[in-house]
Amino acid sequence: MSALVAVILYFSGGKNKGDESYELLRVILPIYLPMSLSGFTRRLLISFVAEKEEKKQEYLFTLGLTRGGYLAGWMAHQYLLGLLASSLVILGAVLGHSSD
Repeated sequence: MSALVAVILYFSGGKNKGDESYELLRVILPIYLPMSLSGFTRRLLISFVAEKEEKKQEYLFTLGLTRGGYLAGWMAHQYLLGLLASSLVILGAVLGHSSD
């Protein structure tokens, strides 16, 4: 994500140079980008999320949920999130073109 922001800022051609948020991003991005790509930070976040996921999974199995039920629920949740995200992108594109 931060690499995408860096590319957008690089190719923006300075059209937002007077904007305070643009200037703030230009200052913060060189600090944030290496941190977000750091192996230590990445491993720490992955282990934290994996640990929380294991705790949640153990709790649901204790309540009697089967492995197939857990995976089906996880897949349905991910598909719904993908559908929501793609709907928002399409809606944004339609609304963006309708204002022209």
